[in-house]
Amino acid sequence: MEYSTRHARYDELDLLREIEQDASTLFRGTAHESEITASSLSLDFLTERLRSDQLWVAADTDDIPVGFAAITVIDGLAHLYELSVAPAHGRRGIGKRLVLAVCEWAKQNGFSAVTLSTYSDIPWNAPFYERIGFHAINENDLSQEMLALRRREAEDGLDISRRVIMKLPL
Repeated sequence: MEYSTRHARYDELDLLREIEQDASTLFRGTAHESEITASSLSLDFLTERLRSDQLWVAADTDDIPVGFAAITVIDGLAHLYELSVAPAHGRRGIGKRLVLAVCEWAKQNGFSAVTLSTYSDIPWNAPFYERIGFHAINENDLSQEMLALRRREAEDGLDISRRVIMKLPL
């Protein structure tokens, strides 16, 4: 099956939330199952990302989204806030394609790097991003905004001892 990458549309936002929930099922049986399935992106968050031109989808041949990427700006850098692909469409390069679309947008818009926060102990998390070229940032080198992100993640119930902030210079 062929996939295309494009910016999301307003009428797709509810579907993106469904994709996120579907993708969270991949965490069943991991140490992070309860952390992931307990939360979901808000419609307000997705709407704001869409208005800011910071929300992409990967669509199938019928132009129906099967994955998405959402970014924010943290510490003056593009920050990949969410990457979700429906499991039925997994392992086909869709996640990588979305990450590369985000990186291209960030480069064209004058950002010097893309950052993200992810699990270090899940194969489709940190190791996936390392293969694309991201590298872990030492905890001692995190900016105040990145440290604030870590605190918010902890407040949201995420096990930050198993998470890493990563960066890809552009």
